[in-house]
Amino acid sequence: MKKKLIFVLGFFTLVMNVFGQGNALKMKSIPGKNIKMLETEVSENLYRRVMGELPTFMSEATMIGEDKDSRPVCAVGFYEAIVFCNKLSELSGLKPVYSFNGSTNVETWKFSIHKAEYLTGMIMVKKNANGYRLPTVEEWQYAANGGETNLYSGSNNIDDVAWYSENSESKVHQVALKKPNEYGLYDMTGNVSEWCWDWPMNREVFTEDMSEFVPTLGGSFKSKETACMTKKVKKSLINFTSNQIGFRVVCLDK
Repeated sequence: MKKKLIFVLGFFTLVMNVFGQGNALKMKSIPGKNIKMLETEVSENLYRRVMGELPTFMSEATMIGEDKDSRPVCAVGFYEAIVFCNKLSELSGLKPVYSFNGSTNVETWKFSIHKAEYLTGMIMVKKNANGYRLPTVEEWQYAANGGETNLYSGSNNIDDVAWYSENSESKVHQVALKKPNEYGLYDMTGNVSEWCWDWPMNREVFTEDMSEFVPTLGGSFKSKETACMTKKVKKSLINFTSNQIGFRVVCLDK
């Protein structure tokens, strides 16, 4: 019993060192789905604590003078997003979701983050793993709609819920400054677009094709109103990075 208590306390200390007192993962249960979703886009602070650094492509010229750590991380590619998910899972004591060439340990993937590299091999989603992953397009749209039929996530009035081309001053803003949707999710519309997963969740995917496109949803601080509608899906190259693209994570709700 004593050894178990020491292990639990040691793990708690590790998690607190990584996330800090003010950086708890605030996950929201999504009604009708067996998932929880991060209530905001992954912040700079959370990303740095998990990955050890921020993307060098991030430009201060696109950032507004609010709490820097609370802005959504951007200029993150699809591969960086799934590496983040596995690292976050391990730090949280959960089973990583993504396996590359048979390994969930990202240290064996031989992938240099923030270098616009490709992973060449098989990515497999471990279906019953309880760790963090990207939402599917269907999950993202379901959560963004929040059980309603609004044009945007949480409202038919985009200014209520989003930073977009008409009000953002062409800058990324701190998360959760606008109204959440009905499920308590912030910035599903605007601020930064979000990477999603559109491959099958139960089979291996070969990622050698350099022309592979992956969906981003929600629109960004530079998007027009129509591009921010929850039904809109944009496709970006798998190794593409932009200060308009970030992500959020989901996990099983058990």
